Amino acid sequence: MKKTLSLLSVVIATLLLTVSAHAQVYILNEDFSSANGTTPPNGWSNLTVIGSGTDLWRFNNPGNRPV
Repeated sequence: MKKTLSLLSVVIATLLLTVSAHAQVYILNEDFSSANGTTPPNGWSNLTVIGSGTDLWRFNNPGNRPV
């Protein structure tokens, strides 16, 4: 029984260390600071797939939130 608990505690500790060792990975990190009104950030573009060409993303930062 003591051997089983010891093995179980090693497995749990290994799992906890493995999970905490993986930091968050950003696939996309854009702060939109280069966007203005309907002008997308640098390197981005508005692409109309369906709908009107006037249906654009807005980058107006309502409430003056920090970027």
